Amino acid sequence: MKWLTYVARFLLLLFGLLCLVIYWPKGSLEEQLQRHQVPAIAYGIIEDGKLNEWQVIGELSAGEPAPNDAIFNVASVTKPVFATTVLKLIAAGELELDEPLYPYWVDPDIVDDPRHRQLTARILLSHQAGFPNWRWNTETGKLAFEFDPGARYQYSGEGFEYLRLAIELKMGKSWSSLADSLIFQPLNMPDSRLIWDSLMPEDRFAKWHNREGGRYETQKRTDAVASDDLMTTVSDYTHFLQHIINGADLPSELFAEMSSAQVMVNERAGYGLGWEVIPNMKNGESALVHGGADMGVRTRVVVMPESGQGFIAFTNSDGGQKLIDRLMVERFGSGKELIRKLYAPVVWRIIYLPYTPF
Repeated sequence: MKWLTYVARFLLLLFGLLCLVIYWPKGSLEEQLQRHQVPAIAYGIIEDGKLNEWQVIGELSAGEPAPNDAIFNVASVTKPVFATTVLKLIAAGELELDEPLYPYWVDPDIVDDPRHRQLTARILLSHQAGFPNWRWNTETGKLAFEFDPGARYQYSGEGFEYLRLAIELKMGKSWSSLADSLIFQPLNMPDSRLIWDSLMPEDRFAKWHNREGGRYETQKRTDAVASDDLMTTVSDYTHFLQHIINGADLPSELFAEMSSAQVMVNERAGYGLGWEVIPNMKNGESALVHGGADMGVRTRVVVMPESGQGFIAFTNSDGGQKLIDRLMVERFGSGKELIRKLYAPVVWRIIYLPYTPF
């Protein structure tokens, strides 16, 4: 029958295309940077708590080779640093995890909504505030509860900024100074900063780029925020991940709160205190993950405290995510399994193909 012949030809063609996808050579990482017009990527692999492999490849911008100590804006990968700072204040008795924050700060937009009295560090660090990600993306442009605090997960930069303001007012210190004294100085992170000050080595900064290779204007932040815009190097942020692997100098009970799901994001993952938590890895432990995506920036960090594994990747392009995923699959021991848990099944099956021509 003719239709069987057509079906057979179609299936043969489909099989041939699948083979082409699987076995088509991807090329080197440098070639991939050029193909996707990603100027630079910096990455590191931690094994047994030690930095086993790291590289900075590419350019800060056209004609500017990226040095090993290139400084990247890491977008929302700022959040785990802020969360750890808050937990250190809690460990020191300066704040309680479930203490209401309204005595220190109430945003004027929600002062008449009694639900502001329910906001605590735990609720805000686990993205359960009920806030939108950013108020300026809403119709009114004002902060408002979209559901009751603690009812469910909804990612919110506003929640982190709310907690930052409460802590700054309670402590009488800026978040930038707290980060310096509790994180950057003790962990030997000299190239990490939250504001673009006079000491910022601009000649080492990885400029932001779009998917066509065009360069965005650099925004030089002069006010530190908790949710975004940390500037750092692979070496510096590795010190932070190693600190997390070693327990972050937190009481074991508080560290357990940080690294366990306070709320479920979906059927594959939950959210702890400042980290997405991927439970039930093959070795029985959980992975702590955070990504970053801003204009001209794509980043991801992973830490697995029990086994001492870690992964870190920064890029200075809107098109950097594919390269980060590829690095995870190819070079990080738990990368393939994590990709399967981070993405919906249809997506991870595409990324997971061993020779997918990204």
